[in-house]
Amino acid sequence: MVTTIYLKSDEGVPPEGPYVLIEHDPDGSYYGVGRGAHGQIYVSFPEDEVDLDRALAAAHKWAQENGVTTVHVQMVVDGWT
Repeated sequence: MVTTIYLKSDEGVPPEGPYVLIEHDPDGSYYGVGRGAHGQIYVSFPEDEVDLDRALAAAHKWAQENGVTTVHVQMVVDGWT
């Protein structure tokens, strides 16, 4: 099972281990990046960046397939909300 954690503006993902991070960009997109349990790299596709629901669905799918237990969401990037 993959869980979602919403980070505070001053928090980041844990520095070690597998992760997925979704960031809200000032242009309205939701970009995803991450690293799987065996070093696999996750970068979101443009079609999954249009809203948070699509970004989360894609990130959760990838995380489940690649040994990642948590998707982190950062809604504030460089002072933007």
